[in-house]
Amino acid sequence: MPMRSACVLCILLLIVSCGEAIPSECKEFYALPAAQQIEVFKQYSVERQYPIYRCGTTQMHPPDMGLALYIADGGQKNIPFLLEELRAEDSEPPRRYIILVFDLMADRGYLRGRKDVATEVESAVASMKIPFLKEVSQESLKKINASL
Repeated sequence: MPMRSACVLCILLLIVSCGEAIPSECKEFYALPAAQQIEVFKQYSVERQYPIYRCGTTQMHPPDMGLALYIADGGQKNIPFLLEELRAEDSEPPRRYIILVFDLMADRGYLRGRKDVATEVESAVASMKIPFLKEVSQESLKKINASL
């Protein structure tokens, strides 16, 4: 019996160690008190915000989607970077979380006249295979189109 327990423990450790490692920048950020996280995050450029947001939405449980608000508040200057990330991203959950930022930008009026954003989001949504992610992303796309 002890040998069996040791084998089970080894297998569990291997499974845990196979997961995507949390970047040190993300660990450091999430080690800060919550109120301090927001103040620090607001000071970062979108290039520094996005990896933390991606980590928080894909590696934290439950996902930390609240940081999307602060990226969206960066306004139009963040659009080129986010479009590039959307185009480059192969995984559907991170694509959904980028689309969420665009959804919030639409709410704030930052996407007026930005048909290019709607076109890119539409392309990303069309390629999605996970039903729930596709459905919520389609709802975001509707809001984005309505804001143009």
